[in-house]
Formats: sequence, structure tokens, C-alpha cells
Amino acid sequence: MEQHTSQNKIWPWLGWFVASFAGLYQFLLQTSTSVMIPDLEKAFALDAFGVSVLSSSFFYTYLICQIPAGILIDYFRPRRMIVICQLTIAIACILFANATNLWTAGASRILMGLFCAPTIVAALYLVARTLPEKYFALVAGLTETMGMLGGVAGQALLARSVTHVGWRHTMLILAALALLMAISAWLIVRDDVRNESSMQSDAVNRHVWRDLFSMLMLPQAWINGLFSGLTFGMVAAFGAFWCIPYLMQRYGITLGHAADASSMIFIGAALGAPFIGWLSGRIGIKRNLMIAWPLIAGIIFCIIAYVPGISMPWMFVLILLLGFFSGVYLLPFAVMRDITPSHMRGTAMGYINMMCILIGSPLLQPAIGWILNSHAGISLRAYQDAFLVIPASMLIAVVLGYFVRET
Repeated sequence: MEQHTSQNKIWPWLGWFVASFAGLYQFLLQTSTSVMIPDLEKAFALDAFGVSVLSSSFFYTYLICQIPAGILIDYFRPRRMIVICQLTIAIACILFANATNLWTAGASRILMGLFCAPTIVAALYLVARTLPEKYFALVAGLTETMGMLGGVAGQALLARSVTHVGWRHTMLILAALALLMAISAWLIVRDDVRNESSMQSDAVNRHVWRDLFSMLMLPQAWINGLFSGLTFGMVAAFGAFWCIPYLMQRYGITLGHAADASSMIFIGAALGAPFIGWLSGRIGIKRNLMIAWPLIAGIIFCIIAYVPGISMPWMFVLILLLGFFSGVYLLPFAVMRDITPSHMRGTAMGYINMMCILIGSPLLQPAIGWILNSHAGISLRAYQDAFLVIPASMLIAVVLGYFVRET
């Protein structure tokens, strides 16, 4: 009996780990194009704006499918969703690796975004439904840490893979990794079997669209969603894409060296997200953190972008700190968990994750590319002009933080 009880306690944690590793893979996949920019420009005859649109096409379907993904997870559970999605992602990676024209490449990126949509939502669902409630903020932070480690791998490991075997073979390696995760999820992930009957009853009786409409009518839902999108937008637009070419332009360094520096933002966020989750639980106040941390992040970014004479070692430190303070994007997940009923946890997590992605890659990333193209040539001054959108986003986030109301 004791052995059986111990196994029942371990399986939820193992299932969460597998789902979180799928989140790591998602970040790896979505940031992969940042180390392929010259190759993609050459392969598909693109300029800076064109390659940014190709990269961000991943996020168009990822974005609009967040709430549907949450609803599907509420109904069909994480295990089946993870397996189906990873199998389809493997096919999409193979299509991208063999693309000979822009339409095929764009379609495969869109397909990746569509089936990556449930990844983080599934992991957060498992945290909310299968693990002790007191650990939610901390483990949600650790879930984001796993994702940020995927960003580190995307910047550092994939850069070397592209250099040694090329971008097409790198995508085939990512396809094989997706297949491995599908098998692992089928064998390890366990749904919330403790609430099997009640969950089936909920799935039959509740009015999903009415509940969703009620949630969207909450001003706090929009305040927290926009806050999350603005603060994570800095990571998605700068760290996941434009940081590497900016550093190469500013310091005249190689792709690998620039990728190492860029990966610091993901290491910082990997440390900052669980720390702020722990800190908010410790002091019991989220609002003050949601005001102070984006302000600090905006100041650090301005130093990175506009202060001359910064040595490369100090740039590593600054980018690490930028990522650390951007980890504040996690807190709206905890706020939304508190203000929504338990049967809507998947939907609520999907909504905040959608808003988290809404601003960075689909909006800020192409906006920076468009401003760069408006200059006669891509220079350090052009990057500084284009990067003005990021501190502006941080200021808006600070204002939104004043209006957050905690339960």
C-alpha cells in the first residue's frame, strides 16, 4: 500500500516533467529560425522583413489556437493532445526541412504553430489539476524555466548544428526529437485520474462558450493578458530573434558567439520566472512586483541598446539580467488561476498564453524588421531606432500593473 501511494505521488510529477519538456521543445522550435536568418534569406530570396514574417508565421496559428487548445485539453486531457501534437509537429519539421519555396516553408511553420499551441497549456493544466495547489506559482515558474532552457538550446546548440550540418538537417533532427517526445508522453503522462468521474460530468454539463464569454468580460483578464504579452514580448522579439543580428552588427562577432550572448536572456528568464513565482507566494503580493520588474527590465534594455562602450562580458551580464526581470510575465498565470473556476483552468491558461504570445512575435518582431527596412542600410543606428518599441512596451506594462487586482 505504501509503495502504491508513493507511485501515485510520483507519476503526476513525472507527467508534468514530460509535458514541460515538450514546452522546452516548443521554445527550441519557435526560436530556431533566429540562427538560420542568413540561410533562409538565401534559400527563399528574402529581406529582413520577409524572414521575420516567415519566422513569426509560427505564431499566427499558435496565437489564435490558444483558447481552443485549452478547451480541447479540458475535454480530452493532456496525454492524448501531447501525443497527437508531437507526431504532427514531426511531419511539419520534415516539410520545412525539404521546402524548396516560400509557400511550403511558411505553411510548415504555420502547421508547427498550430500543433505547438497546446504544449504549455497542457503542462500548466497538469500543474493546476494534478499537483498540490500550494506549489502552483513555483511549479508554473519551473514550467517556464523548462521553456526558457529550450530558448537557450535554440540559440546556442542549434547555432552550432546549423554551422556543422546545415539548417535542413537541423530541422530533421528536430523532427526526430518530436517523435521521441510523443512516445514518452504516451508512456509516462497520466491525466487527473483522481477526478475522472467529476471531470467527465463537467465535460458533458458545463457551457464552455458561456464560461469563456464570462471570462473575457472580466477587465482583469484583459489587464493581465496584455501585461503578460508586453513583458514576454521583449523576450520573443529581442531575445528570440533580433538580438543575434544586433550583436553581430555591434561587435562584429560570429554567429556562435552572438548566439551564446543571446541565450543569456533565456537563462535569466529560466531563473527569474520560478524566483518571482516563489517570491510572490512568499510575500503574498503580485501587484507591486508587476509594477517594479518591467520598469527595471526597460531600464536594462535601454542600457543594452543605447549606451556605448559596453564590453562583451558586461553585455552577457546585462542580457542575463534582462531575462531575469522579464520573468514577471509569469504572474498573470497565477492571477488568472485565482479568478477562474477549476473546470476552466485549461481555458484560462490557454487565454493567458495566447495573450503572452500576442504582442512579441506577431507584432513587435515584424515591426522591428519593418523599421530596419525603412533605413538606407542596416546599421547600429537603424537597430537603435527599431528597438524604441521595446522600452515603450515596458512603460505600458508598468501602467497596467497599477490596475491589477488580486484576490
